[in-house]
Amino acid sequence: MDALSVAPAYTDGVTRGTCTAAIGVSMLAGAEDGPGFGREGFTCADVENLWDAFTCALTQTSCQGEKPVVLEMGSQTPYPWTPEVLPVQILRVGNLALVAVPFELTTMAGRRLRKTVQDRLASVGVDTVLVAGLSNAYAGYVTTREEYALQDYEGASTHFGPWTLAALQQEADRLAVALQSGTSVSPGPTPRDLRCCQSTLQTGVVFDDKLLWVDFGSVYSNAQASYTRGQTARVTFWGAHPKNNLRTQDSFLRVQRKSGTSWVNVAYDWDWETRYRWQRNDCVPTLACSHVTVEWKIPSTATSGTYRIRHDGDWKSGWDGLIRPYTGYSREFTVGP
Repeated sequence: MDALSVAPAYTDGVTRGTCTAAIGVSMLAGAEDGPGFGREGFTCADVENLWDAFTCALTQTSCQGEKPVVLEMGSQTPYPWTPEVLPVQILRVGNLALVAVPFELTTMAGRRLRKTVQDRLASVGVDTVLVAGLSNAYAGYVTTREEYALQDYEGASTHFGPWTLAALQQEADRLAVALQSGTSVSPGPTPRDLRCCQSTLQTGVVFDDKLLWVDFGSVYSNAQASYTRGQTARVTFWGAHPKNNLRTQDSFLRVQRKSGTSWVNVAYDWDWETRYRWQRNDCVPTLACSHVTVEWKIPSTATSGTYRIRHDGDWKSGWDGLIRPYTGYSREFTVGP
């Protein structure tokens, strides 16, 4: 995306190109729906006052056009701060085409991109085109050339320069031609694999603690003995920090119904009727205890019977640094009409 040649058919009639990623000073001032670091008329002196370690020197480049560049994202070392290899997709489902892009498009930019694809795919029965923004990656905004010239927040946040939308239209059109004719396309360059080199300002979990006479997963506040549909069952456990294990493709909780001698899962943490809450509990002396509260708003469709709430988590030892799983159960309770 930072070095695409864009054909005259997609620009103002002249061959143009995209730029090494950069953001403009207006991005720091914020948008119409809220201020950023400063205000309209934000200056480099303001930036330096906010970030002592950051030296601001506005530059003007021929590639970035009207944009007063405040930060050259694509020139940072050892790695760019904006990904330079980005995915663009078109998916067709019957008469619908989805254009997947890793940007936030303004309304008019989206209309122009949709029209490019619509005009190309109309011959194969596509009459509806939708832009799916923020798909598979992220690299700021995309504006029209006219919006870019204004250098409001969105134009300043269009990283790859004034012809970014034209470049997207060109690449989407290329994909649409291939989709129309049933031909294959090159996958293009491979994005950098930076999994080894990530930085974060967040601290990790130091350790988890509990009172001596309880175990991780023990119940602090139990469920009632019975509920009716529409009520909320609530249980609080002695737990641990959820960052120890995010339980991806798994669940921090399960609502289970008794079936004979077995327990059947009927709800998880992704269901609308459940809620998982974690909170540090300042038990002495370490201040590292946690309470986990699980709520289940019993739906009107719940089957009458015997239930329990299960909580799964992982705790980190302060002695050996190892992370170990734990499980806790509420009391059994009945649900009736």
